[in-house]
Amino acid sequence: MIRTSAALLILVALLAACGSSGTSYTTTPPTTTSALTPAAYRTQVNALCTTAKQKLGSLTASSATSSQASATAALQKALGIFQPILLTMQGLKPPASLATGHAKLVASLKVLVQGGTALIANLTAGTPLTKALTPAKLKSLSKAVAGMKTGFTTLGLTTCTKLIGG
Repeated sequence: MIRTSAALLILVALLAACGSSGTSYTTTPPTTTSALTPAAYRTQVNALCTTAKQKLGSLTASSATSSQASATAALQKALGIFQPILLTMQGLKPPASLATGHAKLVASLKVLVQGGTALIANLTAGTPLTKALTPAKLKSLSKAVAGMKTGFTTLGLTTCTKLIGG
């Protein structure tokens, strides 16, 4: 149960980290045609984080770990928020001074979305969370969350950093 709770804490941290712009994108990310200014970039990404926090509402690790069904529902909710975020982030054109940090942040989000998708597939197939979330998967997700926190700090995304307790 400790590994289960740790995994869901990671996923709840992920949930609290960013948010969707409210628009649903299925395969094609919205793109900006020219590089954003640092201020415009930070404003847009911080707004994503604020929206995500609002969409998550009262989701907590303790409520998500109460059963396999609640864990699956929490993950599905997270993916409903983070898949569009990932696409939105992939479509942003950060200023050159923030491009490297942005790329690392997008890579971390991608790992989290892919990990969450795989975990949901396992859970809906009936695999218990403690078996579906292997130590290697937990390590990968933990590393991605750490990368996301670092990215928020490095990029000056103060709202995002505050939302995940960074």
